[in-house]
Amino acid sequence: MKARAWRISTLGEIPDHTFDEACLRWLKEKQHKRTIDKDKGKIRFWRQYFSGRKISEITNNECQDIVSRMKNIRGKAGFSSQSSRYAQLAFIRSLLKIASNEWGWLKNAPYIKALPPRQSRIKWLTKEQAHALIDNAVDYLKPVITFALDTGLRRSNILELEWSQVDLVRKVAWIKP
Repeated sequence: MKARAWRISTLGEIPDHTFDEACLRWLKEKQHKRTIDKDKGKIRFWRQYFSGRKISEITNNECQDIVSRMKNIRGKAGFSSQSSRYAQLAFIRSLLKIASNEWGWLKNAPYIKALPPRQSRIKWLTKEQAHALIDNAVDYLKPVITFALDTGLRRSNILELEWSQVDLVRKVAWIKP
């Protein structure tokens, strides 16, 4: 113990930290994030492979190999989507960068290559498809669907809309980002 403390203080060695310690600190520091539950899911995924291991031992090749073998979690046959693999790699890259740059737990964070998913094609409904959607919807959803199609708003923006944000006289609504 004394020898290790001497090496850290005198020689500037960085003490070893485990992946689990890094995850706990991440959760503590990022608890305000709106997407913290998604982070917890990513941590559960990576803990299958890195639990108890030193973060200094994690390599790009190992992360790429793990992600390349990811199975589709939604019950569909085959492997996971490019965006799911990207999200996992982006998370582990962020965790290791913070461990290196902010916490000082690593001399250098390993380079984790994460190719962003290709953008999917934007799809537009034809007038016939829009009318069919409205005609086949349950009665209480028809106004919501019509409003969504007329405004292009997302479901969350529509459902969180309050009367204080609507001016019926001027036919204007203010949307909170």
